[in-house]
Amino acid sequence: MKRILALTMALVIALLLVACGGEKTNKPELDPTNEPVKPDPVEEGQPQEQVKQVSVLDTVTVFWLNEKHTYTVGEQMNLNAYGQISRIQLKYELSEIEYGDDHLITFVSNTHSNGKIGTEQWTYEDGMPASNTYRPNNIYSNRDTVYEIKRGADGSVTEIIEKNTLTDSDDGTVKERVSGYEYTYDGDGHIDHLEYYVNGKVDHTTDITYNEDGNMTVYSSVDPSNGKEYLRVEFTYKDIDDNGVVIPLDGFTVVFNWSNLLSYFL
Repeated sequence: MKRILALTMALVIALLLVACGGEKTNKPELDPTNEPVKPDPVEEGQPQEQVKQVSVLDTVTVFWLNEKHTYTVGEQMNLNAYGQISRIQLKYELSEIEYGDDHLITFVSNTHSNGKIGTEQWTYEDGMPASNTYRPNNIYSNRDTVYEIKRGADGSVTEIIEKNTLTDSDDGTVKERVSGYEYTYDGDGHIDHLEYYVNGKVDHTTDITYNEDGNMTVYSSVDPSNGKEYLRVEFTYKDIDDNGVVIPLDGFTVVFNWSNLLSYFL
């Protein structure tokens, strides 16, 4: 009997040892799909993905009548999403500018500090200027213009003829005047020289330079009667992250827009 009890106790002890972990058991592995996925480390020296950038206007500095004025984007100027000037704040005037789908200037509202508002509006046909209506906020005459476009053999615009009707704002006297621009281009398709004439006589000539990005950097006008520079405009630019909207404009659009905006800086 004692021998049977001893064997029974030994069997119970062995079973207890197994139940309490006396022997190692295999545990199920963690499901790897439940672990967070970590990106592969970038190897040292591997090129990083660069954020594309685009160059936009930063400052416009005008030298005019022995004076110098600098206009900075975010201060005296604002740009639209396409990088074009949409607002100019001078000391006594605020100009707000609109453009069409082809980025050519279409409308300017010019508000004087005395509350008077002037407007200027352009229409286009086949992407080229057709007419202009100018109603200033000062004593100058109203002006209505019809444009005639001339092109070179390669299709580029070589001349714009302006047939103007001027109506005196005081007595209503009407005068006719013909003015216009003649353009020449550099090898990159930018207008680098223009002549502005009034009634057949050259009023001034302008030379334009550009940087390697094709942005206008200097606009310099000379009086042909004495060969002296009387107006100089310098432009600087800065790089911003590309928003996918700012695009380079063709040479004619750049110069036509600026030639019409220039008076709102003077």
